[in-house]
Amino acid sequence: DFYYLYQKYGCNMQFGGNDQWSNMLGGTELIRRKLGKDAHAMTITLLLNSEGKKMGKTASGAVWLDPNKTPPYDFYQYWRNVGDQDVLKCLRMLTFLPIEQIDEMDSWEGSQLNTAKEILAYELTALVHGQEEAEKAQAAARALFSGAGMQATNVYLPLFAQREIGFSLLMGGVTAAVAGVVGVASRVLWGRRMADGVRASTLLLILAAGAVCGAVLLLAAGQTGAPALLWAGVVFHGASVLGVNVVVMAGVLREVPKERVGAASGAVSLGMYSGFALGPLAMGLLLQYSGGFLAGWLCIGAAYLVCGGIGLAHRRTGSKRSESAVVGTPGK
Repeated sequence: DFYYLYQKYGCNMQFGGNDQWSNMLGGTELIRRKLGKDAHAMTITLLLNSEGKKMGKTASGAVWLDPNKTPPYDFYQYWRNVGDQDVLKCLRMLTFLPIEQIDEMDSWEGSQLNTAKEILAYELTALVHGQEEAEKAQAAARALFSGAGMQATNVYLPLFAQREIGFSLLMGGVTAAVAGVVGVASRVLWGRRMADGVRASTLLLILAAGAVCGAVLLLAAGQTGAPALLWAGVVFHGASVLGVNVVVMAGVLREVPKERVGAASGAVSLGMYSGFALGPLAMGLLLQYSGGFLAGWLCIGAAYLVCGGIGLAHRRTGSKRSESAVVGTPGK
């Protein structure tokens, strides 16, 4: 390959990972012998994960920079799912974030590391594919997890009330109806808050916190059999999760240029409806194989925590962009 590129394009320098050093030297030697010309090789330290394996290699193939081979959403998700031990190393090596900001993350643990992963995924996607694609991937990821939790709860809430709390089938249906009524009211409320100028990221953090509280209340209701906890969980579910869509879409309309609204809203809808499809299926599998709702509510709560992490990452990256804009504005 090196010999061909040299002959056809005049390429006389090859870069590669340090595991390819002998192959690259073979290319320079072939060029010297056949053409009597000098060629050069330079190796770069491989990016390895905490297990010593090459990063960018997955079970389904390599992660490409070309969006036709690795779509921006898949690219975002790859970096979102790096190991806890690797996220800070990747932030230091691959992003242009101030090193002081990354050093502050050294003490982060648990859910805070998920926020660090969201920041990494956003920064790298924006660097490779542009800010618009990074925003779309971030919004689609948020919609996927919130949609999965929302629809899993909507589908299984009546069954949960009937089986775990002892409600009649009619009262089980009432729980879903109450959640729907509260959800309609919450959409009006959160829509007005958006109209008042409140940032979408702020409201989404509030909604994520409310959604986690709802999942915890439903979990507690299942463990104690207390109807009061069930009704509280229903109200939190309706007031938080069922209002997410209006905030996300209003945020898209406010923050995305008009000519790109269609693509951005399409990405959000794709994530949301993918969640609608996957959430009930996952909840059903957990219910079937665990015999109870505990694992399901834990997973739903975890999904909402991920949404909260995405919201925190969005606020941090948004603040960084705002600061950059101020610095770059004449007279500031």
